[in-house]
Amino acid sequence: MLNLKNVYIISKGNRESYFVVSRIEEFLKNFDINVYTYFDKNDLDFFSNIDLVMAVGGDGTLLKAFRYTRNNTNLLYVGINTGSLGMLQNVREDQLGTFLQSLINGSNLKVKETNILEMIVTFKNQKVLKRFALNEIVIRGNTISMDLYSNDVSIVGNNFKASGVIFSTSTGSTGYLKSENGPILMEDIPYVIQKFLAPIRNKITGDFIDAPTVSKKYKICNLKGKFDLLVDDALVSIVDEIESIEFKISEKPIKLLIYNDLKKEELIRTKILDV
Repeated sequence: MLNLKNVYIISKGNRESYFVVSRIEEFLKNFDINVYTYFDKNDLDFFSNIDLVMAVGGDGTLLKAFRYTRNNTNLLYVGINTGSLGMLQNVREDQLGTFLQSLINGSNLKVKETNILEMIVTFKNQKVLKRFALNEIVIRGNTISMDLYSNDVSIVGNNFKASGVIFSTSTGSTGYLKSENGPILMEDIPYVIQKFLAPIRNKITGDFIDAPTVSKKYKICNLKGKFDLLVDDALVSIVDEIESIEFKISEKPIKLLIYNDLKKEELIRTKILDV
């Protein structure tokens, strides 16, 4: 049974999502549960007292909630879908009433741990930037060149040229990776999928799928050309010159509250294939 005292809600911001948020607030306050929203205080000390983060909207809202809570892997997250697809949004809008009852009595709920990517950007001035991604990390431009290593072993040789590269989790395989004709992985296991965008070398046509341990690192060096760096579709502001970018499976997974315990293949069949 969940011991809920403080719940934080972030929404897509449209009319439908606001209506769902008001229903949640009205219900939870009947049980003396404090409800906070996007407009309330949001520092690290504040989030240390939050028991559940609700993301009301589509998948982008859950990704936004993860970023807004400083990628806090100690928190418990749940997605309530008011969008169109919602692969990450576990609760349908028409299930809101029964889901809220389950929050109170603790029935039909379980916690699922999902692996995330950790990225460390080291700049030539020795500054360091760290970010986490639930879905993917993308480097994209017109034509960029790079050296790519897996545990210090070169993957594609030096000065490899492409329009970009995607590092995706299994969860992210139904997101941006899918839109670039990447593979969809049926199980949420700690795979890392690497896909090059428009590679210059014709021999590199496939995708690299790896099942690394948390100690395995991927590293990009000698990155040249104009490019954007995106983490879960959010642009990362880069001002200083980059020395290297490292990726790995984070030692700490994100915790998702599951109400509809559907297998991933069932979600793909109903939400993507629409059959």
